[in-house]
Amino acid sequence: PPRWLPVLFCGAGPESHLSAAAVLLAWWIPLTFPPLDWRPDTRSVQHSPANKFSLQHYHPHHQKCDNILLQQTCMYDFVLNTVPVSKPYILTSNASPVEGSSMWMRCSVENGTEPIQYTWHYETYNGNATTFALGNSSIINMTNVNRNHTGWYRCVASNAVNSERSDRLWLNTLYVPQIDVTPPRTVKQGYTTLETEAVSLLCQAQSNPASQYVWFYNNSQVYTGQKFTITKILRVDAGDYTCLAQNTYLNTRTKKTISMTVYCEFPVTKPYLSLSEVSPVEGSTMWMRCNLENGTGPIQYVWQHETRSGNITIIAQGDSSVINVTDVNRNHTGWYRCVASNAVNSESSNRLWLDTICKLRKLDQYGDFCKTFFF
Repeated sequence: PPRWLPVLFCGAGPESHLSAAAVLLAWWIPLTFPPLDWRPDTRSVQHSPANKFSLQHYHPHHQKCDNILLQQTCMYDFVLNTVPVSKPYILTSNASPVEGSSMWMRCSVENGTEPIQYTWHYETYNGNATTFALGNSSIINMTNVNRNHTGWYRCVASNAVNSERSDRLWLNTLYVPQIDVTPPRTVKQGYTTLETEAVSLLCQAQSNPASQYVWFYNNSQVYTGQKFTITKILRVDAGDYTCLAQNTYLNTRTKKTISMTVYCEFPVTKPYLSLSEVSPVEGSTMWMRCNLENGTGPIQYVWQHETRSGNITIIAQGDSSVINVTDVNRNHTGWYRCVASNAVNSESSNRLWLDTICKLRKLDQYGDFCKTFFF
């Protein structure tokens, strides 16, 4: 047989399928009909796919080819071997990515003649399926992964011969649980509460199926459940509280820790200023108030005035959060700040600028007058 004829399909019409009979025919014809003259049929090559050719067997006498009477030429169509795609499988950089991170997934195929097309399918836990990627790239990249990416993923690889799909792969997005504290009093270092109060700690980590929760106090397990309540908190209960959210079905674990400070008195929160008028007219009356969200009394207030040049003076102090200014004048222009203090702590407000607008006066002996100030 011709040394460059790897697979032979015999047929007078459409391309036939590879079978044992066709292979035997490739060996049988050259032995049965000598002499043989095999030539490419250029007309067939021009009108066929790149991997399909037709060969002519020329013989001076009438012969039979596969029980078909031929007068001058016996035509044989054959297809160069096209490898079907094997069953694909999914590789991923991380099957449990943390929310906000980046990752990739690859649809891997061991065998298959190019070109290969890849289709990606996504299915939620509830069974809602969507197709989200189609093309000749076997890799998809995910940036800024979020909890909505959690679900089943499958890829389908196809070429000119066949199509195969992978098994499903579960992608589980991990995210830090949220801890809600009641009552919600916060400071820079964490949360605060007053001794003998009831405090509730609620941990939330959305997942499907639902997570299981374990609470730790200073690294020692104290409770199992989503909501941990301390009916009468004491100063000895101050410390770090950690919520561990775990999912045995998805084999995931995430945790978050908060710091709890217990006072017999509440510390004052950072105060803020409010003014009846930030640009009073010279000679008018106004007030300023030092406001607090929280703090156990008695609370002392100190008022500071700072000029444009940076000179600071204390203009009032005591247990009143309000000061009244009568007959405002240009000397009241400047920065104001209040400091609130109790037995626990002391906090300062941000500065607030007071701009006094002075009235116009008659020209003095130097031809000058009071100008309006805008700062």
